[in-house]
Amino acid sequence: MSAISPCLLKTIRELQSFESFNNSALGGGTNLAIRHGHRVSTDIDIFFPHIIGKAGFERIKKEVLNFYGARVFGTQYPCDIDDQYIFLRFFIISDGETIKVEVLHNMKMIADIEEIDGIKLVSELDIALFKMMSASNRATQKDIYDLDLLSENFSLPYLFEQLDKKRSLFSEKEHQNIFDLDGEINPLDEPLTLLKFDEGRGQDSKSRPHHSQNRVDIVKDRKSWLLARSSWRKKVRVLFDQLKITFPDPSSSDVS
Repeated sequence: MSAISPCLLKTIRELQSFESFNNSALGGGTNLAIRHGHRVSTDIDIFFPHIIGKAGFERIKKEVLNFYGARVFGTQYPCDIDDQYIFLRFFIISDGETIKVEVLHNMKMIADIEEIDGIKLVSELDIALFKMMSASNRATQKDIYDLDLLSENFSLPYLFEQLDKKRSLFSEKEHQNIFDLDGEINPLDEPLTLLKFDEGRGQDSKSRPHHSQNRVDIVKDRKSWLLARSSWRKKVRVLFDQLKITFPDPSSSDVS
């Protein structure tokens, strides 16, 4: 099985052709699956780096409905507090597949949006920073598997530096998004949360973006989950040594 199905790629290109999606980019695991083909990804996460407000989301809804008609369903605002704290979710049926789409705004980035094969992508650095926050709060295997891959290119100490830079750049209330409503833990303040995934997956909130499933569907001949888990723990150990933090005892399931 390939990491990305042809109909998923087609749907991404269709959505990015809409005027209402101007200045947005593909985020999440599908972004990385397009780049690296390491694991199967079936969802679409679209990030705007700025606030588009309810009016912007309504324009998206209109274009999506006009284009897909009866093939789009389940359109909703799981969180709809005001023009800042809001996001959109809907589902598209494409060639017999059901694709979940989530559109988020005010997702602040420190690097430029990139383009590969005509698809606009959030930078790998920014994906890594988003994943670090997600892993420290929602703790899914997918996030850790992706972070282990990303930290082959960006060392964990470097990502810590970049996360600190991002916090200094975007620390005002106007920079907040829906995740800030939950009082998210920043691993800069609590580095041990980078191992939160070992505690088991927390319960998803239906009013927040979430993975369709926790399990990692790995492409044949790519690194196994157990090896990725062990590799990630070793990288966190190196970081903790630099931070002079005691690394917790490994569980018996660690791979040497």
